[in-house]
Amino acid sequence: MLHRFLLIFCVLAWAAPGAAAERAVGQRLVASRLALGLKAVDICKTINVQQNTYSQWESGDRLIGPSDSIRLCDRFGLTLDWIYQGDMAGLPHSLATKLLERAS
Repeated sequence: MLHRFLLIFCVLAWAAPGAAAERAVGQRLVASRLALGLKAVDICKTINVQQNTYSQWESGDRLIGPSDSIRLCDRFGLTLDWIYQGDMAGLPHSLATKLLERAS
């Protein structure tokens, strides 16, 4: 678990979170949720966060933190590389396909 937190810390430091980075992460969260066929409330209940917090992540007003992003990855098959960097390589094929279909 410590390894995952260190990885996230490095990714966050590398990405230099700012308004643009936070919006990009938020857009990937929205795209992921829609590709999974879920409502925001479903994700909130599953990872135990308030709806207003999740809404802030999706809108890019606030960057999702390490422990919450790990819960998202564990529960929904996402990867930290996808959430923070937009790298689809580690996503399940079916999810990556849905994301690509929605983007086109």
